[in-house]
Amino acid sequence: MVDERARSTDESDDELTPRERLAWRTYLAGKSNLDEVVNRQLEQGYNLSFPEFRILLALHRTTHHALRMSTLADRVHVSRSQLTHLVRALESRDLVLRRPDRHDRRGVIAHLTPTGTHTVEAALPGHEKIVRVHFVEPVTDKALDTVADAFQRIARNTATGPGR
Repeated sequence: MVDERARSTDESDDELTPRERLAWRTYLAGKSNLDEVVNRQLEQGYNLSFPEFRILLALHRTTHHALRMSTLADRVHVSRSQLTHLVRALESRDLVLRRPDRHDRRGVIAHLTPTGTHTVEAALPGHEKIVRVHFVEPVTDKALDTVADAFQRIARNTATGPGR
């Protein structure tokens, strides 16, 4: 079997092949376009950014609609400082409430408010429709499995942090 990623003798190990460059540029364009569609739907319909929606959804999917801020940051894949900024904005709109952790005074718990629950439940069907129409339906089942496998590998490979 021939390695399709084999390099010619004049390519350095760090230089992308034309095939790799095309895959990267195509990924960036697709992600950018999909982010734009998702953000537009959430902003126009619910005055939410996609990261804010992901926070509400993560809280909604927990048993008590609450998580420690550090756990929430890990779940939605944002830095602690980004999360603080986002939660502060959600809190100003009565979607989330922050309270000290009763069991560990060093921690803070983010709680989904009734308004936050209503907002995420209202936004979720439209969000899932956008994902279905623009992410799921354009590709075959095999391609969807390939995408899932590829990004599981990428997530594991990058889990140690930037620059490895």
